[in-house]
Amino acid sequence: MASALWVVVEMESCFTHINSQVAEAIARYSASALERAIVFCFLLFQETTFPPIDMQKPVVDRLSMGDPAQLASQ
Repeated sequence: MASALWVVVEMESCFTHINSQVAEAIARYSASALERAIVFCFLLFQETTFPPIDMQKPVVDRLSMGDPAQLASQ
């Protein structure tokens, strides 16, 4: 009877160990899959954004002559 109990305990220990390995593999795969999905979405966003449509050119004062820093020091 004692040997049968020992076999049951050993089998439970084996199943617990296998279950923890399976849980670890699932967690590792899940984290890896999540990271791949995040990188894919980030790269997709980088590739598919459109350039701005309404671009305004900066206001330029064309009447001044010389370097602006030099004009300010005079």
